[in-house]
Order: sequence, then C-alpha cells, then structure tokens
Amino acid sequence: MENTSRLAIVLNGPPRAGKDTAIEILADVFSDADVYQFFRPIKELLHQELGLAVPYDFYEDAKDMPLPEFGGMTPRRAYIDKGDRMQAEHGHSILTDTYFAAIASSNAPILVTTCGMDSEALEIAGIFGVENTLVLRIHRDGCDFSQDSRSWVHSDQLTIRDVRNVHGRQREYQSEVAAVCRAWVEAARLSEQRVAAA
Repeated sequence: MENTSRLAIVLNGPPRAGKDTAIEILADVFSDADVYQFFRPIKELLHQELGLAVPYDFYEDAKDMPLPEFGGMTPRRAYIDKGDRMQAEHGHSILTDTYFAAIASSNAPILVTTCGMDSEALEIAGIFGVENTLVLRIHRDGCDFSQDSRSWVHSDQLTIRDVRNVHGRQREYQSEVAAVCRAWVEAARLSEQRVAAA
C-alpha cells in the first residue's frame, strides 16, 4: 500500500492547541495538498445519502445551526448520528476503517491530516511510508489531553517535529508551521530524487 510519491503531514496536539489554524496554513502553503480530517469521509457519505451535491466542508460555518437539509438537525449532530449508525451496522472499527481507506485512496501529492495517538500515526505511515510521513506536534500552554482520549505521538519510528503556539504570537506560530513543513517537504522530495537517480 506504500506509495513513495505522496507525502503525509500529520498534526498532533491537544484540543485548542491550533491544529485547525495549522491546517489552514498548510492548505495555503501547499496548493497541491488535500486535507483529510477524521470525519471527512463520514460527511461525504452523509451528503451523498441526502443528495447534497456540496463539498464535505460546505457547512463548516453553520455546523451548529439546525438546517432543513439535515431534517432540522445541526450538521454536527447529523454527522455524529451518521457515524453512530455506521458503527451500529458495521461495528466500532468502521469509522477508522473508512478514514484510513479514504486517505489511502487520495491521489494528492501531499495529504494533511490529524491523529491522536501512536497507532493512528503509524497506520498513516504504513500507507505513505515512514520516510514520507511527518508528525507535527503542536504545543500550547494551558492545552493538554487530560479531558481527551487522544495523546501525544511518541513513536521513535516516525519523523516528529515540535512547534509552539504562544498566545499573542499568532504570526510567529503560523510562520513556524509553514517553515518546518516546507523544509521537510523539500528534503523529502530531494531524497526521493536522489533515490530515483541512483
């Protein structure tokens, strides 16, 4: 399943650390990147089920508003319900299975996603290749995993970089995320060219 022509940037950090901001930055920096957050395949499946010909993130700004196209539910609630129905029908692992199948089928040169533990990061690295996977851990004071089932990625099998999101220094954080990932992508592509030329 490994495909050395594709790269994965995997964001890891506690709630409110700045992962969504990092995703926005990376989507701007790498125009050929595809963003695949955990619930994207579920959203796409529900949109298809409801006959909604819109992208997975179409309702992002209205995710907590009851909408008629979701039977009066909020999009957030409708997506959760879709996930619950899938689990009831196919078992608990269906959500992760669907997510990993979706990112494996992406043809984007760079895939940007998130993970919450070593096993998820290693599964992604199994798809893209360890040498083609970067884990970017995002730290922010006051943010931790104490109320969350996720945790830091620590695996020594993976390339891990750390960035700090300091309150009041948003521009510096954005620049660091862009610089760290840009340098890693350039190094990974250069390494691939060397291997191809050898």
